[in-house]
This record gives sequence, C-alpha cells and structure tokens, in this order.
Amino acid sequence: MLEVWNHERIATGDLVGAYRVLRDADDQAAVDGISNPLAAVTANNLACYHRRCGRLRQALAELRRAT
Repeated sequence: MLEVWNHERIATGDLVGAYRVLRDADDQAAVDGISNPLAAVTANNLACYHRRCGRLRQALAELRRAT
C-alpha cells in the first residue's frame, strides 16, 4: 500500500510527501528487521528518492544498506 502511494507522490512531483511515505515504510521495515525483503526494497526506493533530489552520497548509502 505504501509503495503505491509513494509512486503516486513521486509521479506528481510531491517529493515531500514521497519522503514521508518512505520514512514510514522504513520505520515499519525496521520493526521487522533488516533481513526483511521489504526493508531492502524500501532502502532502494529511498536511494531513488535521494538520487532524484541530487543527494548522491545519501543515495549510495541507501543502496549499500539495501544489499
């Protein structure tokens, strides 16, 4: 559910809303543990968000966390 809403936010250019959804998803995934596949997907989506915002170092950090 959060992933669909996040993609809608990014598609409409609402990066603040997208970040909020991603942080919520990241918090939810942290409860389940990093071995949770959704945690890796969320970290990858955060990397895409940071790349789009021009924060390349943060994007790389999220990609490393995803693997």
